[in-house]
Amino acid sequence: MLMIWLDGELVTADRARIPVVDAALQHGVGLFETMRVIGGAVPLWERHLARLRRSGVALGLDVAGARLPSREELGVFLRTNGLETGVVRLTVSGGFESRAPVSWLMWRAMPEVGPGGVRIEGRFCLADDDEMARHKTLNQWRRRRLMESCRAVGVDERIGVTSDGRIWEAIWANLFVVRGGVVETPTLEGPVLPGVMRGLVIERAAEAGIPVQETDLRDLDGEEVFLTNAVRGVIPVWSCEGRIRPAPGPITRRLQSEIEGWLAEEAKR
Repeated sequence: MLMIWLDGELVTADRARIPVVDAALQHGVGLFETMRVIGGAVPLWERHLARLRRSGVALGLDVAGARLPSREELGVFLRTNGLETGVVRLTVSGGFESRAPVSWLMWRAMPEVGPGGVRIEGRFCLADDDEMARHKTLNQWRRRRLMESCRAVGVDERIGVTSDGRIWEAIWANLFVVRGGVVETPTLEGPVLPGVMRGLVIERAAEAGIPVQETDLRDLDGEEVFLTNAVRGVIPVWSCEGRIRPAPGPITRRLQSEIEGWLAEEAKR
């Protein structure tokens, strides 16, 4: 039976409750983090918590007042649910007036990943001043509909661009392009999520001697394109806006190996 961690207690899914007056239900106010489970552990746990807290400060959400799970409680939650692999989601609600936010952990199975990478077709508009794009908020309805429109035509992702033509991210992932042996990715100065996996890829690339440049990205015409997100890691792109590439390319493959090796070692600690 699925067990939920809710404000410090393990309860069955049918007993998990939040008040109907909570801002999460009233206006979609809240934050979440989605994390990969490897070997019964969450290697990027602390990095996700740090981003959650930063978003709380930036958006005025009282994350500090929420009852967040400790690493020990996370371990109990994983063991109770028999989770060796999978996806864990931590959600913090918006609360209501003097009522503190509600926080909970739940899980699901890992999504299936095809061996040949993904296909990107089409674009969607991002507002230059969209502050919410920089945070994992509960209001994801627009992006969910974008993803549904992709699936309806057999596409995996779309590219988010601002009116000045700059490229920032995909619907559910950060974007990277390899040009002349250099890995390029959009800066964090625009409407782009500072992905936890994005940060890890930049970090591990530096360790491996692979040059990375954060830049204004206006096209994806390099030798390789890949995406990153915290659940699926480094995701090769075999088709991007009609251009076919071998996937994964050599640098993408190398970064996949670096990331998977690092995560496996961290999971043992």
